[in-house]
Amino acid sequence: MGSSGTNTFSDYPGSSGGRPSEKGSGGGGGGGSGAGGGKSDKCDVTISGLALEEVALSEYFSAHKKTPPDKSKVRVREKLVDGRVAVETESGGEVIGYVPTAYNYLRQCVSQGWSYNGEVSKSSSGKIPKAQIDLAASKK
Repeated sequence: MGSSGTNTFSDYPGSSGGRPSEKGSGGGGGGGSGAGGGKSDKCDVTISGLALEEVALSEYFSAHKKTPPDKSKVRVREKLVDGRVAVETESGGEVIGYVPTAYNYLRQCVSQGWSYNGEVSKSSSGKIPKAQIDLAASKK
């Protein structure tokens, strides 16, 4: 299906463990629904070298037959695409891939007013198209 993760329920929000480590991350999963108060520190992160999933099936690759060039400006899309957290080009709004399930918590962060902008750090249009991105969080 194109997903990556640990093949455990810990890849999903509300479960303990399984999250990639980020700067300032304190560990396991807190409240199940995320409706609890003020735990925004997990949202205030910089994510480097995030390999996107399903790049070859993306809107961008389908239209251009190549991956976006390095240094292209990208952002996390505010609305889900087919139930997934998508990354799109900043200029045209074309989806270039999806974040791995371990980063599904970004959905909740976006709904709390956080945005994630960055750039393509590495891409290749070879036999298996790949795109790697760097993102920084900001509060709206």
